[in-house]
Amino acid sequence: MPPAFYPDRLFLLEGLMRGLFLVFDWLHPGRLPVVGFDFAFPSPNHASEFGRAFPGLIRFSQPITSMWVKTADLRTPMYRDDAAVRRFLGGFYRYIVIPKSSDHLAKEQVRDYLLQVSPLWPELRQTAKALKKSVSTLQRQLANEGTSFQNAKDTLRRDLAIVRLASPAEPLSKIASELGFSDSAVFQRAFKLWTGSTPGTYRMRRPQSDRDPSLRVLQDATEKRRTAKGAGSARR
Repeated sequence: MPPAFYPDRLFLLEGLMRGLFLVFDWLHPGRLPVVGFDFAFPSPNHASEFGRAFPGLIRFSQPITSMWVKTADLRTPMYRDDAAVRRFLGGFYRYIVIPKSSDHLAKEQVRDYLLQVSPLWPELRQTAKALKKSVSTLQRQLANEGTSFQNAKDTLRRDLAIVRLASPAEPLSKIASELGFSDSAVFQRAFKLWTGSTPGTYRMRRPQSDRDPSLRVLQDATEKRRTAKGAGSARR
């Protein structure tokens, strides 16, 4: 993909590369490791965040933008049916910005469920019931993955907070409410614990050019989901 296709539109290129990686990762989950990613532009201000979205060696200022895999790995058989395709496409937009590890990990099942029902933010017992697991089974699976229900929940809330803070006009009180916090002060303390800085400081440190473009897909999809929920409630 030569740079002439995306002059001054880095967010578009990042989104395309992220989408391409997600498709490859979904087709061969855990069996098609990406060697690295090349980007045909200099290291941007938000380069430190690339590692979360692009797992592999990252190089900037390359002749073309590309994703590298081993040829031998491309011979790996694919096992995906129509139902899996529908599930993938139904949640694809969420992981353009917020990375996903595996369909089979308990923490990803928890993450998916919490995303679907947000901003309700159910507790452990309700989540386990929705996932058709006992509380003890879900806790054990999460512990085996090196996490806990609260940690998985807080990690998702941190990621969503970062997405919402990309909008300069978004009130902190509204973000706090959407993430299940009782008030803005509680949210600000939690965010500082997660990231080392307050929401206001984090928002000010991000260059204006880095804010909305690369996060627009997830924000628009979130708004559409809210609108759909509101319409459903009105019909009832």
